[in-house]
Amino acid sequence: GRHRATLSGHGGGVFGVAFSPDGRTLATASGENTAHLLDAATGQHRATLSGHGGGVIGVAFSPDSRTLATAGADDEIVRLSDTTTGALRRAFRASANGYEVDALAYTQDGRNLATVGYDNKVELWNPDRGKKIRTLAAPADDVWSLAFSPDGRTLATAGSTVQLWKVAAPLDPAQDVERICRDVNRDLTAEER
Repeated sequence: GRHRATLSGHGGGVFGVAFSPDGRTLATASGENTAHLLDAATGQHRATLSGHGGGVIGVAFSPDSRTLATAGADDEIVRLSDTTTGALRRAFRASANGYEVDALAYTQDGRNLATVGYDNKVELWNPDRGKKIRTLAAPADDVWSLAFSPDGRTLATAGSTVQLWKVAAPLDPAQDVERICRDVNRDLTAEER
């Protein structure tokens, strides 16, 4: 391939990059405690996302490209930001043991987010609520990357080996009920609760 551009303006190194699913935005995870949103076609800076207590080491877009999840090296926090405005939508502590969050991955439907920290604990979250759904058994080795299969039923973890995890669906039945109620434009009755 041919070199297209060098994107500068990051302090402290760049630890992660991700293209939005719609191809319009490039996100970078910066050692200067920020994530940056750049126009993928021009490289022009669109927004700086701040708020982490240490370097940002992981970035992942929601499937609709509207939300960027960022993982902080020193603050155990996952931050979900609006990719149009840069506004914080939600933040939640994804490590209760004082460990950094190293990697994140959304399911293709955006209903679940996987995280892994320095302790190699893989956790599944409902990103809309910031609620933990479950913790998977810790992999036998370090985990540095996560990816869901297109159907969301398998999670791959990568470190010194690649491990595949069966993830039962649905991961959050209450979320399914909420989605169905929105789709039919009504709430549950007292009898249905």
